[in-house]
Amino acid sequence: MLEGGAIYFALDSKHQSDTLNLYKGEWGQPQKDIQARGERDAHLAWGLGAAGVVAVGVGVALVVIGGHADERAIAIAPTRGGAFAAWSTRF
Repeated sequence: MLEGGAIYFALDSKHQSDTLNLYKGEWGQPQKDIQARGERDAHLAWGLGAAGVVAVGVGVALVVIGGHADERAIAIAPTRGGAFAAWSTRF
């Protein structure tokens, strides 16, 4: 999800830049707004991309450090009008 967001905002930032590169004439408020949006999108792309890299790194570290276990767990919780059951396993 994070990397998808990063790609979306990077492409949108590129689109804003291309829009301004094709513009000929003196800049007014609309062009300044496009530039601001492009800069915001670029910052979001970098932030989401970095967060995605960190998330992948943490996930890999958890798998490596956690090792493999054959644990299984079953949980049953009462609810209004019945019960909720959950089952989990590790691989």
